[in-house]
Order: sequence, then structure tokens, then C-alpha cells
Amino acid sequence: MNMYNCTGAEAVKFVKSVEDMVYKIEKLGLNPLKTDQAVIKAEIKEVDKKLITKTPI
Repeated sequence: MNMYNCTGAEAVKFVKSVEDMVYKIEKLGLNPLKTDQAVIKAEIKEVDKKLITKTPI
């Protein structure tokens, strides 16, 4: 991707995709078969924590 000729939205989308890739590799290594399921489970746990901690009593 040529970063000089892209719009702001395209640049943000590209950076987000790279960040997602880095997150998956850091979390699980390079095995693509286990990556998706484990990342989904990890993300669900993180969302659950956020919901629990941010829910007003």
C-alpha cells in the first residue's frame, strides 16, 4: 500500500489491520489454526471484564 496517496480513512484501516495482526502474533504465535479461536476467546474474556467493571451498581 502506498501510504503517501491514501486517504485518512484508508490509513487508519491499514494501521488497524497491522495492529490486529501484531496482537494475534504476540498473543498466540504464528500458528494460524489456533490463532482465530484463541484470540476470539481472549477477546470475549476482555469484553466480559470491561462489562463487569464498567457496569454501574
